[in-house]
Amino acid sequence: MKRCIALAVWFATTGSVLAQGRNGSGGELIAEQAAYDVKHYDLSLSVDPEAKRIDGTLAMRAEILHPTTTMALDLDQRLNVERITSGDRELEFTHADGRIQIAVPGPVAVPGQEVVIAVAYGGVPREAPNPPWDGGFTWTTTKSGEPWIATSCQGEGADLWWPCKDHPSDEPDSMDLRITVPRGLFVATNGKLMSEEKGGSFDFTFWYLPEM
Repeated sequence: MKRCIALAVWFATTGSVLAQGRNGSGGELIAEQAAYDVKHYDLSLSVDPEAKRIDGTLAMRAEILHPTTTMALDLDQRLNVERITSGDRELEFTHADGRIQIAVPGPVAVPGQEVVIAVAYGGVPREAPNPPWDGGFTWTTTKSGEPWIATSCQGEGADLWWPCKDHPSDEPDSMDLRITVPRGLFVATNGKLMSEEKGGSFDFTFWYLPEM
């Protein structure tokens, strides 16, 4: 049996998929998120099963809808934001109570303007207490003792393991996933497989998720 990591990339599409508390998707859309519309996500993620750790970079391309000096993303507080950039410029930010507040260059005041923000982050993600009903990562093994890893975040939202605008009012047009795992693991997720690369002790898999 192949060792597997299964990644579920959830975007809530209706209000019925909401969970209570800060980890829940949806709720009132704050001004720092209402000011922009997500067009594309590009997530590069490295998974370390031994340390039960993930490290990644999320690049978001968004269209400005309203003048703003701040943009907000959601990310579980268990994960650490290392830096945020836009082009070659490093941006100031705060990360508290599961929300990243980013001071954008500007103000970004022109509706229709596009901005790209990249968030480098990592840490030990929440383990799912009762998957899939109570979400997070599952680090387990098959009956034969092979590693098996999965995510479940249908109610809580994808911000349990990567930075995003976790709200049902704004799904991206598309998304790229670039997943690096130890050699021998097989990545399964939604989307179209574009390429696979093997190098040293790690395998790289690139998936494309067309029109969300």
